[in-house]
Amino acid sequence: MDKQELRNIIGKQIRKERKNCSMTSEELAELIGISTSHLGLIERGERGVTAYNFYKLSKIFNISIDDIFFRDEDASLRTGKTNAPTSYKAKRVDALIKGMDEKEIDFIIKMIKAITRMRNFN
Repeated sequence: MDKQELRNIIGKQIRKERKNCSMTSEELAELIGISTSHLGLIERGERGVTAYNFYKLSKIFNISIDDIFFRDEDASLRTGKTNAPTSYKAKRVDALIKGMDEKEIDFIIKMIKAITRMRNFN
């Protein structure tokens, strides 16, 4: 296997995992910290992935780095791992609040508590 074949395999796997999580390329690129066009190059096998970005992808997709290389159709059945959308959404919320100050975060927490109370009331 040469470098290009490996890039193609990795790119296809990243695209598959992204779609399994119902994520757009824009959302995944934002979570990784790269541009959407760079992610497109990776998914098409035209660019490689840094070790740090492999680490980020494994956390976002809730899979091991090995699974990005070798994951087959029934890997989730063998390992018991799933790509729950809630895991992605929690990471998305975390990414959004990173730049907020303490007052803004307190406000968000109060809003979530209010929504939870309203839902439990109905």
